[in-house]
Amino acid sequence: MAVLHIALESGFSGDEVVVAVDGKEVLRETLSTRMQIGLAEEVHVPVDPGRHTVSVSARGTAAEVEVQVDDELHLGLSLSRSGDAIEHRVGPKPFGYL
Repeated sequence: MAVLHIALESGFSGDEVVVAVDGKEVLRETLSTRMQIGLAEEVHVPVDPGRHTVSVSARGTAAEVEVQVDDELHLGLSLSRSGDAIEHRVGPKPFGYL
């Protein structure tokens, strides 16, 4: 089993956020980014190794991100400064939060 670590990062301010992996909802919460650390919430999703689709929606915008998870993968999701786009970053190691 592999693990997809999803971090909801910057730009959230009392927003209902919905995250799904391969069509299965894994998070539905009202979130605000803790400005001191740049993080709103994290969710850790066990998945089979392979390609997966992560869907996220917040503040009337939505996005899908395709990721390849072989062992562990870290996916950071943020709302753009204007709030009209969802941005992402991917890495093999945990992102640094203060």
